[in-house]
Amino acid sequence: MSKRKQQHKQPKAYYSQGQVVGDRHDQRQIRGDNQVSKERTICNEDYDLSWFKPSVAQKEIIYGMSNHSCTVVSAPSGCGKSSTIIFQALKMMKTGKYDGILFIKTPSTLGLDDLGALSTNEVKFDVHLEAMRSIFHTFMSPEKLEMEERLGRIEFKFPNWCGGETWDKKIIIIDENQWISPEINKLLLERCTDSSVVVVAGDSKQRYSTKWRKDGFSDLIERITDVDEVGNRVSNNDLFHYVRLTHSENRRGKFSRFITENYDNLDLR
Repeated sequence: MSKRKQQHKQPKAYYSQGQVVGDRHDQRQIRGDNQVSKERTICNEDYDLSWFKPSVAQKEIIYGMSNHSCTVVSAPSGCGKSSTIIFQALKMMKTGKYDGILFIKTPSTLGLDDLGALSTNEVKFDVHLEAMRSIFHTFMSPEKLEMEERLGRIEFKFPNWCGGETWDKKIIIIDENQWISPEINKLLLERCTDSSVVVVAGDSKQRYSTKWRKDGFSDLIERITDVDEVGNRVSNNDLFHYVRLTHSENRRGKFSRFITENYDNLDLR
């Protein structure tokens, strides 16, 4: 065999920072080992919960999630209801009692249950999924959330695509419930078993485009609460815990608080 052919058959050397690190097979092995090491690091990465300090009112949400099957949270914009719910859901999942978190939010703010024809789910709804994920990014890195999704520990779904499912040992969060119809609310809530915990959050004052029909959130509150002797709504069943936050809990600042207070009497009928 000629010297040229012998040289051609020799494995090609690869260099990293000026050092010979082996042939193509060695490079694949190194990349694989690095990827495994990176994934192991992300998997062991803990949630960043230490920064969140719930207010007295927000602790009512935490109490409800820890002691009742379903917590219904009515709060104006800016009160941190979603952050409080996710904070407590992550803490509860860490105990091992629950298999995962299911976060449900409709992409439609028009009061429509029909979301229209889809070319692919990702093409039409990527922007909505990213908005749902962004709340979790305050408690974990994007890489950590991506891994949690891949492992099935955190899921994001639209309400219309949940029919026929049964949710065992899950923490189910139904956010912005005022945009969901009573019919879809029923479809969602009857999926839950006694081993799961449900949180329904919303604000009937934000149903800007659903004035032509009753929203599912107001309907649910009327079903699970009564009005006491001083005019406050209280839970009428031990399975439920009703929490109402006021404008004073708005954490966005004075301007946002002023707007929500002064638009409180906006007629949405």
